[in-house]
Amino acid sequence: MIKSPTIIFSHTYKYTKINTISEYYYETVNKSMNDTLIVIDRDATMRSVNKATCDLLEYEEDELIGKDMSLIVQQKDIIDSAEYQTLMSESPIVNKEIDYVTKRGKHIPMLFSAAVLKNKEGKAEGVVCIARDITEQKRADEALRESEKELHYLSSQLLTAQEKERRRLSLELHDELGQSLMVLKLKLRSIREGLPTDHARLEAECDDLIGYINGVTENVRRISRDLSPSILEDLGLSAAIRWLVDAFTEHSNSKCSLDMIEMNDHFPMEGQIIIYRIIQECLTNIAKHAHATMASIIIKKQDDRIFFCVEDNGKGFNTEEAFRKHPGKKGLGLATMYQRARMLGGNLDIWSQEGSGTKITFTVPLAERGYRS
Repeated sequence: MIKSPTIIFSHTYKYTKINTISEYYYETVNKSMNDTLIVIDRDATMRSVNKATCDLLEYEEDELIGKDMSLIVQQKDIIDSAEYQTLMSESPIVNKEIDYVTKRGKHIPMLFSAAVLKNKEGKAEGVVCIARDITEQKRADEALRESEKELHYLSSQLLTAQEKERRRLSLELHDELGQSLMVLKLKLRSIREGLPTDHARLEAECDDLIGYINGVTENVRRISRDLSPSILEDLGLSAAIRWLVDAFTEHSNSKCSLDMIEMNDHFPMEGQIIIYRIIQECLTNIAKHAHATMASIIIKKQDDRIFFCVEDNGKGFNTEEAFRKHPGKKGLGLATMYQRARMLGGNLDIWSQEGSGTKITFTVPLAERGYRS
């Protein structure tokens, strides 16, 4: 950071002047610094510059000495503002992003710090300005933003493809395996009815097999609904969430309350699927891991956003420890929920504490119409 060199140099220069130590120390520091160093008078006239300043800005030293600081700093918020006057009254400028302008007119992004320079009587004589070229940092930041943007896009595409594949598998389970099981059950029933009356043991075995097939058929239907809930397309998001809550209550040891507005007209189908998946993941995690006796879901409108909250009174967990885990060990559930919330143009927050349950909230802006690819 530049803050430390700025303040250290200011103190060092002040100490040097007060104690009349040889100027060799000051000159050595001045010439060896990689950051630009400029000392200006109270009227913003450049009094001295180091070699790094000249090299960066492509000026000779005598082309800068005696010139106004505005020659290289076009931002008037530095030199001609109340901030500069505040600086002169001993409040330093620390790590402010500005541009220096080279002799050829090229703008170079700099991280700028400045501190007042006093004489041995304590009177302000000028300002010491230190700035660091952050061109490479800016490029790296931009590359990181582009990489994150690309990763977000690829993740979105992956989740979209996943939904399409789930729908395909759901239809195959329903149409192919479901129908095959139905035919198998009918054939068994036909065989049973054709048995002689003295084959009670075979009749019982047929009944057992028919009961087993009924159980498998119900499981296939449940898996098919989980993969691609037809109720979402048939009756909308609100009905699908009610079904989720009913199924959660029926198959877990927890009760779940639901306080929800009607949302079917707020989001397109893609957005409804994403919201459904987030809530489904929340309830699945509660059933598997929370050991909760009570859960609640609140969905309400807040200005131009829809607010979602899923909370339980389970055992909770250490969120910092969970997020520090290696991606291969912490699972995809939390990461997928975050990504899905981003696809909606919203954001998701998780609060949890060991022994105090878990609370997951996310908001979705209505202006985004619920979906962002």
